[in-house]
Amino acid sequence: MMITGAEVWRVEDLMERLFDAYCFKSWDVWVISSCVTATVRTWNDREYTEIRRVKDRSYDLDKLERLYELAEETIETPTSVDTIRAKVDEILERPGLPTIQVYIAAAMAGVGFSFFYSGGFTDALIVVIMSMAFTAFSRRMGSLMDTRLAFNAAAAFIMETIALILMAGGIGSDIAAVTTAGILLLASGIGFASGIGDFLHGDTLTGLGETSSSLMGAAGIAIGIYISMIFFRDFLKHHVVLEGAANLIADPVTQLISCTIGCAGFALMFGARRRALIFSVIGSCFTWVVYLIAVHQMHYKFFLATMISACFIALYAGVVNAATRIPAPIFLTSCAFPLLPGSNLYYTVFGLVSRDMELFRSQGIKMLLVSIGIALGFIIVSNFIQIVRSIYFRIN
Repeated sequence: MMITGAEVWRVEDLMERLFDAYCFKSWDVWVISSCVTATVRTWNDREYTEIRRVKDRSYDLDKLERLYELAEETIETPTSVDTIRAKVDEILERPGLPTIQVYIAAAMAGVGFSFFYSGGFTDALIVVIMSMAFTAFSRRMGSLMDTRLAFNAAAAFIMETIALILMAGGIGSDIAAVTTAGILLLASGIGFASGIGDFLHGDTLTGLGETSSSLMGAAGIAIGIYISMIFFRDFLKHHVVLEGAANLIADPVTQLISCTIGCAGFALMFGARRRALIFSVIGSCFTWVVYLIAVHQMHYKFFLATMISACFIALYAGVVNAATRIPAPIFLTSCAFPLLPGSNLYYTVFGLVSRDMELFRSQGIKMLLVSIGIALGFIIVSNFIQIVRSIYFRIN
């Protein structure tokens, strides 16, 4: 589960429930993003300890959903260890996504968010080309580059170079929209928001690891883009400058349509199965509706609007989970993309690299507030659901 993108606290909860289902006398579980440690004691006072290193983490919603289903089934009906191991191996050995699906999903995500950030049709065309290049680079070189900073720097350099050359040739008009939509494919905002959530949950080491990893990823993006702009500056026919952060398109309807398309692309790219994909698209659409109502009708600032939207996502995930048994964490990832501070994280580091302290300050503050808003929204609803369940089980 950790390898396929599960949250630390949820893995701990599932492991404790599994040990309880198998009637161990006591247990201690400690999970961080890079390590899982568990000690159990049997009723004859024998202790067993396992420590497993988590080397690589990536989002695979298909495998994550199957592993959650297996865990819940095992908790309800404990079975032999060999049977469980065989089922886990079968899930993990499933073939990856078809190549054509990965390319289509990346293009959908890029196009959706290019319009979301005020880009035009030619800007969307550039983002499609960038998405194709990123996907090809990721599938061929991703396993050969052992640090996130190096991979993101190389990918960002390639993508920004493509954007600058095409814009210098007269294609496209909004470099900020193109760059922002392109870098979202590197998904640094997920880890940062997740890390802030871990901090608020009290998982300090995991939170520190997630946020530092995301910052390193954002630093790689900023360095790659900055080198591309410096290297090609004297060779471009027109001077293309990235000034400040991209702004959302003004029309709320276009915002809603474009972010829904973008979120559908990301859900596909992360391997969401058919039912999960449908509910992810519906959830992301209504998430942005809630955000727009909070901003335009209730006149809340972005922090409160983000927190309210995150509360909706968590509640929606819980309701869908109760109705369909699709694991709630899938929606906590796929439906939150319009809220994630990926662009804020990048522009914060880019401001530092380019010595634009105003960009660094403004985007850094927004990045932190958005991440805290998402994490608080998830935690508030999660605790509320736990209280309701506790009361329900006491009554019944």
